[in-house]
Amino acid sequence: MAEVFIYEKPAVTVKLKSAAAGSEVDVECHAREVALTAEDAETDVSTYCAPGATRPGMTTWTAEILGLQSFGADGLWNQLHPLSKQLCTFTILPDGTTPAGPDNPLATFDAYMPTVPFLTRAAIGEPSEIELTMTTSGEPVFSETPVGGFSSMRVDDLRAEAERQGLDSSGTKAELVERLEGGGAEAAA
Repeated sequence: MAEVFIYEKPAVTVKLKSAAAGSEVDVECHAREVALTAEDAETDVSTYCAPGATRPGMTTWTAEILGLQSFGADGLWNQLHPLSKQLCTFTILPDGTTPAGPDNPLATFDAYMPTVPFLTRAAIGEPSEIELTMTTSGEPVFSETPVGGFSSMRVDDLRAEAERQGLDSSGTKAELVERLEGGGAEAAA
């Protein structure tokens, strides 16, 4: 049986859809909560013989990020406000301390960044919480491959992933990447 997932430090990034790779903004250090949920609409398929019958209809995916407001070059406001009302690509990795894999699938989706609030109500001495809620543009893509592929991973992480997949974990980075991209078909030595 799979272990129950416990939130500790998910990895959350966002970038303009049209921006080059490497321009992602890391949001996890600003975030307190993150969610990607699905809701199925019900479609009325009732007939005289099946009054009140329904079936699952269109699925709407919603992403939510609850963060603490901050300012400055690395501040939440400074990084996300310029993205307001623009189509962005988001990634969420449940456990940001390990690479994507079967036990840690990566979710990638596009959504329009809502207008980022400047300040929300907070008591004196308390942080201002910013809640961003957006509907995805299409279905999220769930992948077991890290962003940038296996070639973007460090050698130590490649070795650990090879061992997890039951593959030989020796060799150069190029050999490990080739082995992992083969989908785990090679048995461990």
